Amino acid sequence: MDPVLLKTSIITNNKASLPTQISRTLRRADEITNLCVAASYLTLNNYNDIITKYSTPEERSIVISTRFGPIETNFRYLDTIFDFGESQGSPTLFSHSVHNTASGYISRIFNFKGPIYTISSYSYPLIKALLTAITLLKQDLTKLVLVIETETKSNLLNNGIKDLLSIKDFSTFSYSIAWLLTNQTELVNNTGLVFNNISLEDLSSYKPIYNLFSDIILEYQNKIEYINSYQLSIKLSKYLEKSFYEDTENIYFKINSNIGIAKGEIYKYKKEVLQ
Repeated sequence: MDPVLLKTSIITNNKASLPTQISRTLRRADEITNLCVAASYLTLNNYNDIITKYSTPEERSIVISTRFGPIETNFRYLDTIFDFGESQGSPTLFSHSVHNTASGYISRIFNFKGPIYTISSYSYPLIKALLTAITLLKQDLTKLVLVIETETKSNLLNNGIKDLLSIKDFSTFSYSIAWLLTNQTELVNNTGLVFNNISLEDLSSYKPIYNLFSDIILEYQNKIEYINSYQLSIKLSKYLEKSFYEDTENIYFKINSNIGIAKGEIYKYKKEVLQ
């Protein structure tokens, strides 16, 4: 069967209410890790019993996508080296400065032990993560995939982009988006959304760097919006969340800009059709 989207969650701050046990695990974690774990918790919370019943830890996977990863943690770690010398760099900041740290926390907290990937790309990172998840599910390498896109606000990055590229209104912000996908009918209720014919033509390597920050055209179910790259995945996730509960049979979406073209079809899950 085609991959089915079970749930989406969006976190734009670190104020999600988490169980005490998870909060203790995150006591030394940086912002991007907190965001990813919070979004994962909101997405998985209502599926714990079903996930445990129909999948083993080795059949649960994680795909995280990001443009700049824990960039602010990297800056803070470099500050400790500049301030105190190379031998006195913060080990806590260093351990959180790599892109894979967040997936390690998620794996331990939620017992996901299947294939785990972290993707770094400015060109539609969430779509690239989705395509990776679809491949894993279609090749039956996993039964459940947690797809995440995440970024953190960085004033240094914002100022650098504005100065180098003369983009006055550009600003990064902190967020994490989580999508839960499966290929198992036992995990799907009647509000699932099926992904079909998802494709991506990445044009970013052929364009000057300023094109990475140009407006994107998002077409979803005959509605067209012009948005910036940091709004794209949040807007798409909100559209999907509405589609869970709308009486819509077929949805076409297309994302078009100077850095790439992504498109695909979505339809409501129906057990009598897919089983």
